[in-house]
Amino acid sequence: RGTVCFAVIHVLNINTETFGEGLAQAILVLSVITPVGLALGWLYLRRGLIAAIAGHAAFNLLGVLIMVLAQNLPPGTGT
Repeated sequence: RGTVCFAVIHVLNINTETFGEGLAQAILVLSVITPVGLALGWLYLRRGLIAAIAGHAAFNLLGVLIMVLAQNLPPGTGT
C-alpha cells in the first residue's frame, strides 16, 4: 500500500499541456517510482525510518546530479 501511495503522490505532481503528454509522463513516473517505492519500503521495514528517508534523499540527489550533468554536455552529444 505504501508503494502505491508513493507512486500516486508522484504522479499527481505531473503538469503538462496535453493529456497525451501527461499520460506518457505518468507511465514513465510509475515505471521508475514503483521499484523505488518498493526498495524504500523494504529499507523502512529492515532499517527504520531514518534509513528510508536517507534512501529517498540519495535517490533525489542522483536525479539532480544526472540533470546537472546532462545540461553540461557539449552541444551535439545528445538528441
